[in-house]
Amino acid sequence: MAEEPVSSTLAVSGLSHTFSNGSRIGPVTFTVEAGSCLGLVGANGAGKTTELKMICGLASIASGTLTVGGKEPVRLGPEVSITGMIEEPAFYPFLSARENLRAFSGGYSERIGRIAAALANVELEDSRLHYSKYSQGMRQRLGIARLLVCSSPVIVLDEPTNGLDPVFLHRFREIVANLKAAGHAIVLSSHMLHEVQQICDSYVMMNGGEQILGGATADLAEGATIEDLYFSAIGLT
Repeated sequence: MAEEPVSSTLAVSGLSHTFSNGSRIGPVTFTVEAGSCLGLVGANGAGKTTELKMICGLASIASGTLTVGGKEPVRLGPEVSITGMIEEPAFYPFLSARENLRAFSGGYSERIGRIAAALANVELEDSRLHYSKYSQGMRQRLGIARLLVCSSPVIVLDEPTNGLDPVFLHRFREIVANLKAAGHAIVLSSHMLHEVQQICDSYVMMNGGEQILGGATADLAEGATIEDLYFSAIGLT
């Protein structure tokens, strides 16, 4: 039986984080409609990962709010609202891909039932290697598979294309398109600005911990690129 489609909008309003040294990330405001993808772009150290950690409940929120479908996100159990892959995925080093996904399924039958399809999606269905033997690209692919197993309404990806070869990069674009078609709201960070323009419906630019620009990719002027817009916004053109 096909699963019910997911449909929940992520709304982030004035979200900020304060570090112990007093420095601050944010505030950042954006909305990701169900069935769409937002790209968070900026240089290393711009604050992208910290913002994603706040969305995933992995960093404290100094101010602002976030909701999923107009409600506070559910953080525990099989119906979690948000699942993320932040920085390098963490798995058990001496388990295979399938064994790791079973371990992270929490014993929930719905998740266990998605494991085979998730592994096929990332082309790891025949891998018997322990995670400790994986290349960076294989680790990224297994991290993506874990998100597919959880199948939360909101999916967060921190630099998901790191280490992916050109062939699987094409497959990754298909995975994102399929997730959007299923009604998921997706937030991903990337320093590959052309990729953001290709797969994202909207974007938010950060620089020095602050949100500096945002909009819909469809609204870019003819011939304009997110890369040109970003460099102009930070004063490099």
